[in-house]
Amino acid sequence: MRPASTAWRPLLAGELARRANETIDAIACALTDPPIGVATGASIGGGDAGIALFFSYLARAAEKPSYLRSSQRHLEGAIESLAVTPMSPDLYAGFTGIAWAVEHLRARSSASGVGLEDPNEDIDAALESGLSEAGSNAAWLQRYDLLYGVTGLGIYALERLPGAGARRILELIVERLAFLSSETSDGITWFTPPGQLPARALLRTPEGYFNLGVAHGIPGVIAFLGRVCAAGVAEPRSRELLKGAVRWTLAQRRPRGDRVDFPAWVASSGNPPADRVSWCYGNPGIAVALLIAARAVGELQWEEEAIELARTCAERPFVESRVQEACLCHGGAGNGHLFHRLFLATGDTRFREVAVAWYARALALRTPGVGIAGYQSLDLDDNDREVWRPHAGFLTGIAGIGLALLAATTDIEPAWDRLLLADLPPKA
Repeated sequence: MRPASTAWRPLLAGELARRANETIDAIACALTDPPIGVATGASIGGGDAGIALFFSYLARAAEKPSYLRSSQRHLEGAIESLAVTPMSPDLYAGFTGIAWAVEHLRARSSASGVGLEDPNEDIDAALESGLSEAGSNAAWLQRYDLLYGVTGLGIYALERLPGAGARRILELIVERLAFLSSETSDGITWFTPPGQLPARALLRTPEGYFNLGVAHGIPGVIAFLGRVCAAGVAEPRSRELLKGAVRWTLAQRRPRGDRVDFPAWVASSGNPPADRVSWCYGNPGIAVALLIAARAVGELQWEEEAIELARTCAERPFVESRVQEACLCHGGAGNGHLFHRLFLATGDTRFREVAVAWYARALALRTPGVGIAGYQSLDLDDNDREVWRPHAGFLTGIAGIGLALLAATTDIEPAWDRLLLADLPPKA
């Protein structure tokens, strides 16, 4: 695990800081005794492992043993589920994400509840064995993306560095990404076939598509490969893939002056949905991913593209953002956090202003007495209709909102955002 920077600075003060702290307290209370009907499960994306992250960071900020005990309880619950429940390997819904939380919290504190022994050796062995099966048709080896594919497995392996097992897993993932890639006249890319598409996307692009979101697409691969290159792993192949992926992605950018810089995806049927301002899809996530890669390999042109892209997005008014929620994935707290990172990484005060505005937006979306801790998120019901539901977890729920607000109000660097490949280091 990389050491945390000492240059992290909070942004909120005065009334906004008071409201943020009040919201953090409400989230902690709700997650200590969640309402009946708010399912969590074990995963890092929506369950106990992600909630354990929130309480661990809160314990450090508030210095309350009860919060550390809550973190331990949720982490132990996730580990117990892992022992008795069949799970896929993927990062956000599977056992690799729980193992990431174990590694992250174990490295942060010897009192994390997982002991001094290495609890993830069996996970490493299982991943290395599975990734080594050349030509395997296992479904988990056919997906390349961050949330559910081999790029997500790489986030776990990066957290395990400098261990030899982690390095071998990363080398195998780079090989797998090379196998799954396609070379085009624009560069190197990755195709999402119809069988991997959610129902709504399948209706619009029955032939499949090339995804341009960080969560499910090529920008997530770009940030990951940047991290791999910075670690000196699998070179020169990782650098070759990275350069090709950046070239392909930048070729998809629409003409300057168009507020929608990137479509959500590229498909032969065309007509992708307009982008939104978020981590999972849209300019902020792509800009941060590109800047991480640029600084990892010293590509000044990529850095200029990334910062210009972020500035374009910073100029978009809320009414054009398509943001209705406060969550990390595609909401106000996530946007506040990304622009907070961009401000500290570049020193550009415009990013600071936009970050504060997005944090304020996330706080304004809270309605005490509604949902859980005043928040709800949009879901699809059995008839594919959008409905509002309470979410407790990291990616679309209140645990993630709480983590973002902690980052906005304390000097504790949010190393948890390595899960999002959003961990831009602050400017020296």
